[in-house]
Amino acid sequence: MSEVFINHLNNLINTNKFINGEITFGKLENNFFNYNINKRSYFTFKNFINKKYKSHNFKEKIYQYYDYLLISKDEKSHICFRINSSDFKYDVNDKLSISYKTNNNYIVDNINFPAIDKYNSEVNKVYNKFSIKFKNSIINIEFIEINNKFLSIKFTFNLHEKNFDNFKTNLNFLLNKLFHNFN
Repeated sequence: MSEVFINHLNNLINTNKFINGEITFGKLENNFFNYNINKRSYFTFKNFINKKYKSHNFKEKIYQYYDYLLISKDEKSHICFRINSSDFKYDVNDKLSISYKTNNNYIVDNINFPAIDKYNSEVNKVYNKFSIKFKNSIINIEFIEINNKFLSIKFTFNLHEKNFDNFKTNLNFLLNKLFHNFN
């Protein structure tokens, strides 16, 4: 893992004491991040994780209206976010890039999401979620399939100074397995 990225996370922890982070994998080209990754790499990594860890399956419908997202798991469960841009993007190698963002303080009250007939976009998201634990570090991996066309992998985690070293070990293990498929 890049020392620049680790330093970025460490600076965020020193400033905020706690971060709720998200790493999404794809390809950065001309400052545009394409979240769709190749099928072979996606399924090879997913099969490796699936053999070692238990998954939970989820389906969500995501509605977007300008810079708001409403995520609906069913007709009773909704959460609304304001879209935030990535804090950090970089190329890992010539085939893979990461996009990192901090998700702290982006949840908004659902009442603020407009009830209209037509949204800017609606997508159906199906994903398998795995929780990978190392001591006091937990990294959730989501294998995402959007509208049966796009494949994406996302790591989410909660990070603070007491689990930072274990997080780095956990992340390095997972990234080595993932990067192996992209070389």
